[in-house]
Amino acid sequence: MAAQCHFFAGCDPAQADSKRADDGAFSIGVAVDRREHGDRDMLPQPRDYDFGYVYHRVIRGFSSVQWAAYIHMMHSRFGFSHIMLDAGSGGGGINVSRHLKERDQEFPTDIIRDTGRRLDIVRSTIGRQVRPILDRYDLSAVDGDTILCLAKRGDPAVDALWNDGKRNWSGDECFQAALIEEMQTGLKSGLVGFLPPFEEWDRDAYQGWDQEQIQSLRLSGALQAQLLEFGVQTVRDAEGVDRWVTNSRGVKRFILPPRKDIAFSGMYAWGAFLTWLKLYELGWVNDSNGSEVWVA
Repeated sequence: MAAQCHFFAGCDPAQADSKRADDGAFSIGVAVDRREHGDRDMLPQPRDYDFGYVYHRVIRGFSSVQWAAYIHMMHSRFGFSHIMLDAGSGGGGINVSRHLKERDQEFPTDIIRDTGRRLDIVRSTIGRQVRPILDRYDLSAVDGDTILCLAKRGDPAVDALWNDGKRNWSGDECFQAALIEEMQTGLKSGLVGFLPPFEEWDRDAYQGWDQEQIQSLRLSGALQAQLLEFGVQTVRDAEGVDRWVTNSRGVKRFILPPRKDIAFSGMYAWGAFLTWLKLYELGWVNDSNGSEVWVA
């Protein structure tokens, strides 16, 4: 029996409106079900899947409307089981989520980088009618794909995953720390796979690839490098012992790399996979059309 594959997207739709600002970023991971057919009656765990990253892109200067169209275009190509979208301190992700509900989208068919202004320019689009992309409690569209979760406290999928009674969710710093810890656990446990670094590829292997594919391969190495720079802040106490620095709620403070665009989109793709598994445990899965059905 053929293995079942599920694709998960992570998106940080930053507009990158200054030279020092991080790029917007988009990552896709695939989870291949390794269970035997008879074992699929059991609740799945992350270790039951081979999870690896298959696509990355950084984008500068996209509006919320353009980001929504881009996400819809990628969903039409990959058929995502779940998407985690950065809510954004300025509301960028929330604005994108509103445009994801619109049925008329202009797919960006030709994107080029203006190197002088360091912006991505959409040179052509094609209009498409799509099914709205929503979170699973949004009733604004009857036939939408309920595959969206926002990377923030209060999102139903996020709260379901980390509702362990041990975390004080006051403050977005707590959610960020929880997500980083989940990513580090996946890396240390060997649950997350990466493509080999671009420098290790034989030139013949990517001969004939377009720039989008080559950029994605290069960004796979950037993702690994950025993730390795995450660390917990420490302070040396009076006894000369290094101890973790925590906030007032006991949550570890992390050292973030100077650039963390692709790192966060990669973590969101992993978070999309984990929240999807949690919804499966609660009895919700996506059918072949992307709509959620109750299976418990």
